[in-house]
Amino acid sequence: MGISPVYAILVGASVLKF
Repeated sequence: MGISPVYAILVGASVLKF
């Protein structure tokens, strides 16, 4: 697991915002 779960949530939130 290279990406942390928190990072995945942050990225997902950014995509949802866009």
